[in-house]
Amino acid sequence: MKPRALEPVRLYCIAVTLVGVALLATIVAITRFDLDGQARTIEFLALAGSVMIGELFPIEAPRRSGDGEITVSVMFSFALLLGVGLVPALVAQLAASIVQDAIARKPWWQMGFNIGQYTLSLSAAALVLKLLGGYAGIRIGGFHAFDLLVVVGGAVGYFIVNLLLVTRATTLYMGTPFSHALRSDLMFGLSVSAVLLCLAPVVVTVLEFSPILYPLLLVPLVGVYFSGRQTVRTVTAEHLARHDSLTELPNRRWFLEAVSQALSNQSLGAGGLLLVDLNGFKEVNDTLGHHHGDLVLQEVGPRLRAAFRSEDLVARLGGDEFAVFMPGADGDAAQTAVQRLQDALHTPIEVDGISLELDASIGLAWYPDHGHDVDTLLQRADVAMYRAKAGHQPLVTYRSEDDFHSPERLVLATDLRRALGEGQLVLHYQPQVELGLGRPVAAEGLVRWHHPQRGLLSPLEFIDVAERTGLIKDLTYRVLDLGLGDLRAWSEEGRKLSLSLNVSVRSLL
Repeated sequence: MKPRALEPVRLYCIAVTLVGVALLATIVAITRFDLDGQARTIEFLALAGSVMIGELFPIEAPRRSGDGEITVSVMFSFALLLGVGLVPALVAQLAASIVQDAIARKPWWQMGFNIGQYTLSLSAAALVLKLLGGYAGIRIGGFHAFDLLVVVGGAVGYFIVNLLLVTRATTLYMGTPFSHALRSDLMFGLSVSAVLLCLAPVVVTVLEFSPILYPLLLVPLVGVYFSGRQTVRTVTAEHLARHDSLTELPNRRWFLEAVSQALSNQSLGAGGLLLVDLNGFKEVNDTLGHHHGDLVLQEVGPRLRAAFRSEDLVARLGGDEFAVFMPGADGDAAQTAVQRLQDALHTPIEVDGISLELDASIGLAWYPDHGHDVDTLLQRADVAMYRAKAGHQPLVTYRSEDDFHSPERLVLATDLRRALGEGQLVLHYQPQVELGLGRPVAAEGLVRWHHPQRGLLSPLEFIDVAERTGLIKDLTYRVLDLGLGDLRAWSEEGRKLSLSLNVSVRSLL
């Protein structure tokens, strides 16, 4: 049996681990770890303990790409590097990282990656400090102007190496473009990690000259920690209120508000609203179970989002129904996006070893031709979507003649309900003649409606109304009663005829 190849993210993490461990072994071999005096020992213990606490209790922070974590241990490990040395900083940071990863039950390759990336980041900072001025700890008398420039250089070295290593691992794991993720992580890192690194000299100064004040430095962090948790809870609640928890797409509420806002923009000349309904999804739920159906929807969400433009509004309305509003789009743009979506859905989805291919029926309504508000556009896209499903077509544009919800057809539905009770339906018969005998041997019954105002109506004018309103069952029974009554009358008159009647497919189902 051929062994399965390792995923790229695992190979990357293993490579970082090996490089980091090799560098760590080299540093330990050539560097003397000596806490010179009681003050240095107190400083090491205080900072090492802070590194452990900072690693175990990261500060939660909401960000546009998802909730993030601020690991404040970086501030204390960098302070250890400045005040005590590289080896003590590595000992404290790696010990805290291993403990936290073990508690979180991370796989060995992720634990190894964290060891490697912390070793490389702190070593890069130490190298910059060495190159810029041979800086080996706080100088007596406090920091001088040049010392601050050296510290900033070391912080930059740590920040860049850590950012590149972590972002690359994340993009390999998530399958996202590196350049896009780097820009996002850079902005977040500059606003958080860079600030923490620059606070490290303050921590060192306090420990060096007034250790009794050190606990006061932790008070703001505790406040930020609890404030961050509360903020994340609030942001999460708001996110859940406007997003679908299964696909992470916005929900119906968000879509209605967003499209309404877009339609209120005076500069919007046109736009298309598409209603997307997956074909055969009920069979997936019925055959494999709702859990597998949820897994399929989780795969469909990102594919749907990727098929449309960045400015398009995409949402899950419920079940297997999705909606898209394309501001400023024309027919070609809509057709191209739909084709991308159909191609994406035809790419097999693997669910617990089962390969599934999907397609969708899509209805399209145009603003302003088919409506000026989101409710009207949704209703008319829904009419087009059902016509697409009935005709097995991928995309259908709304037509007024297909719309059951027009006032005329609503009135017709009311009249039909009354007609069934008042005997306005009749059967017209088409005979079938045996030419050899020269007489009819059978007949096909064709229903007609004697409408009081509109005259004699053919089935094409009211069967669809009956199907959409649920009256088709009562209509079918009425036709059977009429046909069987006439057949009995013929039999009593001595006419031995066969009778055939048309039955709606919905009645058969």
